[in-house]
Amino acid sequence: MSENTVKTPRKRGQRRNNLEIPQRLLNRLTPSVLETPPSVPQEAQKPSQEVWTLDKLFNRYYSARQASGAAVRTLEDYSKHMNWFRRFLAGR
Repeated sequence: MSENTVKTPRKRGQRRNNLEIPQRLLNRLTPSVLETPPSVPQEAQKPSQEVWTLDKLFNRYYSARQASGAAVRTLEDYSKHMNWFRRFLAGR
């Protein structure tokens, strides 16, 4: 069995990594690709004044979960629970 086909054991319920990158491609990466970008100067690190509403935060989370491959039922449950939470807040 070669290095590329060895399966790592997973815990029950753990998702499989869909990005199986062959070792031959990883070996071709140069150090410049792996380096972190230079830090931003201090004056550019001022905190932004953008207001994050509950809807914006939920939409951002929902999009991230959708992009990561969450099940359709899971995404439906997120929307359903968020609607319940909104109704709860409106009733207070």
